[in-house]
Amino acid sequence: MEGLRAGVYTLGAEDDDGLYFIGKDACVIKLGGDNGDDFLRTGQSRVGFLPGGLWLPRKGVSEDPRLFYLFSGEPSGATGAPVGAIIASGRGDVIFVDYGSEKEFVKGLRISDR
Repeated sequence: MEGLRAGVYTLGAEDDDGLYFIGKDACVIKLGGDNGDDFLRTGQSRVGFLPGGLWLPRKGVSEDPRLFYLFSGEPSGATGAPVGAIIASGRGDVIFVDYGSEKEFVKGLRISDR
């Protein structure tokens, strides 16, 4: 299972194809097997969540929105590193997660200037 925890997501970076909205703390849910079942049943995760957020394509880009998480390659580096810093530095990775269950919900999202 995959998804995002509830919260406020702010623009953290952008590239030619889209915008990276990053959540506070670890907000990306990416759980498999028993861990996913436990989370659905209890709302808690034994393995935790990942830092990252939601990538939205720019107008005219024919890609679907995707979840992303940050992996710095260092044990504690990803949680504090904003996506823009990882992209700019070339140190670490922005890893995309494809998902299907929330595409209609994501299509209805609107970007606020506030």
